[in-house]
Amino acid sequence: MPDGPAMQTAREMAEPEGGRAAGRPVGLAAPCLAHDAAGHPVNMAYGDIYKSREGALAEAHHVFIDGSGIAARLAGDARLTVLEAGLGFGVNLFATWQAKRRIGHRGALHYLAIEASPPTREQLVSVWRLWDLDGPFQRRLLEGWPRAATRGRHRISLPDDLTLTLILDDIEPALSSLDCGLDVIYLDGFNPSRNPRMWSAEVMRALARWCRPGITTLASYSAAVSVRAALEEAGFEVLRRPGFAGKRHALSARFAPRRRRRDPPPPLAAPRASRVAVIGAGLAGAMAARLLHDAGRTPTWIGGPLQSGRAPSLQPAMAAHPHLSPDDNVLSRLCRAGLAAWADLTLRVPAFELALAGSRGLRSKFRTRLIVARDARDAERLQNLAMTAGLPEAFARWITRAQAGSLAGIGLRQGALMVPEVPMLEAGGQAGAGPVALVPGKVSRLQRTETGWLLVAADGRTLHEADIVILAPGDGGAPLLEWAPPCRRVRGQSTIIETASLRGLQTVIGAGAYACPLDDGRTLLGASYDERDLTDPDPTDDEGNLRRLSQMLEHAPADAQVRAATVGLRHVSPDRLPWIGAVPDARPLRKDPMPWRRNDRLALPRLDGLHLIGGFGSRGVLWSVLAAALIVDRLDAGPSLLGSELQRVIDPARFMRRMLRRGLPIDS
Repeated sequence: MPDGPAMQTAREMAEPEGGRAAGRPVGLAAPCLAHDAAGHPVNMAYGDIYKSREGALAEAHHVFIDGSGIAARLAGDARLTVLEAGLGFGVNLFATWQAKRRIGHRGALHYLAIEASPPTREQLVSVWRLWDLDGPFQRRLLEGWPRAATRGRHRISLPDDLTLTLILDDIEPALSSLDCGLDVIYLDGFNPSRNPRMWSAEVMRALARWCRPGITTLASYSAAVSVRAALEEAGFEVLRRPGFAGKRHALSARFAPRRRRRDPPPPLAAPRASRVAVIGAGLAGAMAARLLHDAGRTPTWIGGPLQSGRAPSLQPAMAAHPHLSPDDNVLSRLCRAGLAAWADLTLRVPAFELALAGSRGLRSKFRTRLIVARDARDAERLQNLAMTAGLPEAFARWITRAQAGSLAGIGLRQGALMVPEVPMLEAGGQAGAGPVALVPGKVSRLQRTETGWLLVAADGRTLHEADIVILAPGDGGAPLLEWAPPCRRVRGQSTIIETASLRGLQTVIGAGAYACPLDDGRTLLGASYDERDLTDPDPTDDEGNLRRLSQMLEHAPADAQVRAATVGLRHVSPDRLPWIGAVPDARPLRKDPMPWRRNDRLALPRLDGLHLIGGFGSRGVLWSVLAAALIVDRLDAGPSLLGSELQRVIDPARFMRRMLRRGLPIDS
């Protein structure tokens, strides 16, 4: 029987957009380094040196700092966004930071850096020592440098309000993921004759898409005829200037297209004085309020008290649940982005603690996670996954049954994929309200005004007025929005078990379920997964959790004391991906949807100043931090931790877009 309209719509809604990584390996190889006769580092793949033999830092200042005119920009602009193509060993980044400090620039400086062959930490130290670069800046950069060179974006918060967004990828996909306007560009790839791909006309046109006419400047050590021609074709006015240390020419340019642009880059950031309100007392709301506060905003956090039996975040511990796939699909990439968000957060706040609601506190820690094979066939699948996906060993690697048991501290039936340093949150930490106090109250209605939003209670009282509202209610915001993304509620019951046979557990282990050691010697098991609307504990769920645990262990737990921990309702979207972004405005589409049905690329209307985060399902630990970081990025109009492709995948409006493609009405 063919699918009916309802079945087809459900299937389409469950298919995530954004494509796959086309079989490209997750891990990127470090450069193959050698040294020439004078001891200077050489990349053997390109047969080219890193920086001038006459002085790496001096060349960076002459060619890139002076050539781009960034010093004058730092003296006058509150914020800047710099893009470097070819980060190498970070010398231009260091020179930019030096200029920022020398001038006394107090605004934010966002530094995007593309690198397809990132050096290891050991290589960084070795080359920095050779160039006599060793100081607090280098030590901070080294501390935040990714331990595993995984494809995608990484974030490193550096001194003096300088934020590095490191894009580890080839030049074309890296540029296609751009999502913010550029003020300054450094082109510092290897010689165009040895690496023509980076200097192509296509690359220059992709750069121009994000340049601001009359504002964006560019600098490069290469003044080759082909490079100048590609830049001029893309809309740059190009000037040759004296090169460094005897080199005849370097290059300076300004973006000055002759024709008007149809697709200008995104506007600059909203003023930081904007009144921001966060609605939702759960993990998503708490994390958004905290990270907005840390970013210099002054959010008001509003929500009713959490009630046991309804909130998964009330259980004693929550471990991150990363997804790995052989084709590096969207879900895998979003999970890696969540890990990157955690890495930057703990770099800034090493002992991170979060006040969830009232006096309840959560503290972060990191544990190794073992994805334990269910049987011999599953073990073969996991081993093939690690090889097919090209996972770096520092990110995830297969270990034998004996190795897994030794690491876990208990006997296991099979080997496992080991993922080191997975974040988790556990009860404890700070008491009291934390840096952002939760204002009690339930928002029953949002009302638009000429300047923002009124947050109205059921009795008609105005609880708060804000320019920007972050909705984190967990349920998609349906009671507060004219149109909300579809979601379903999934019940989960976790279990606490106390038994001598598990007291040695040192890692988080997981297969069909997961087991997490608690500080008091007990073990948290989780969690059941069903769609019952039952908030009371069910003993059969505890039995199911224990049964799935036993399937991972060499010996089933004996004399175990078992009790229910929490019952929570997770909210899940049809495609299992979160919704993070601006809320679409359904009213124009209901009035006349034809323009958007005829043109799939036409931007959907949005409710100005209203953002939605949620739909995390069982990945609240990973995606709550990612969502909060993305909200901060969006309000600052800087580069995001995701890039444009993955932002489309998690856009709350993606379901509305699919309804338009299907010719379906935009129902409330």
